[in-house]
Amino acid sequence: MGVDNIDLDVAAGEGVWVANMPGLNAVPVAEHAVALLLALARRLPEAARGFGPGRWGEPAGRSLAGTAACIVGARAVGTQIARRLAAFDVTVTGVRRHPSDGPVPPFAAVYAADRLLDCVADVDSVIISAGYQAGEPPLVDDTVLRAMRPGAWLVNIARGGLLDADAALVHLNTGHLAGIGLDVFPTEPYPADGPLVGHPRIVATAHTAALTSDYFAAASRRLGDALARYLDHQPPAGLLR
Repeated sequence: MGVDNIDLDVAAGEGVWVANMPGLNAVPVAEHAVALLLALARRLPEAARGFGPGRWGEPAGRSLAGTAACIVGARAVGTQIARRLAAFDVTVTGVRRHPSDGPVPPFAAVYAADRLLDCVADVDSVIISAGYQAGEPPLVDDTVLRAMRPGAWLVNIARGGLLDADAALVHLNTGHLAGIGLDVFPTEPYPADGPLVGHPRIVATAHTAALTSDYFAAASRRLGDALARYLDHQPPAGLLR
């Protein structure tokens, strides 16, 4: 999906076609985002302490039902996340650069980017699923983090560069954030001993959100189609340059 690690100008200059597979990973990534959010709500990173002496039944979590979520990047992945959260009785709002006019089910509302601070201030969880261009400043920076409701959860399944991870870690350690779920990191591969791995209130996975057997099968078919078009001297579907 993302092409932030490809120099499109150089590729174009060399006559190299660059294409992606938009939407192909939307379902597995959405499932993973919900899994991370559920793990935070039920405090799974801390679950082992319930087996300590005198601590059986700890820690108590929270239900997603009746909560509100803001999806930053209400596109293909964000829409699939919203559909799944709606089934948990979560009220879902979204933010995108160019929102459509009128209702956008399953979102309760979709706002323009200039409403980001308002959106994150009124919800219990924020999920980042926006697009990213290399070199852009973090979309969710310290200002956005400060605007979030105290005790909220934060999940990033898009790109590490969209989140100011250092600021997020500060807000987590002060208790402003209740927990963080991450599948993407500021640098990748991210070190196993890094501060974003092993924290008792962070659920971290190694950029695996899209990686299911179903996704690989679908991607292989899409790649085969692209190779067939190349052999026929035709550009592939999803051509960017």
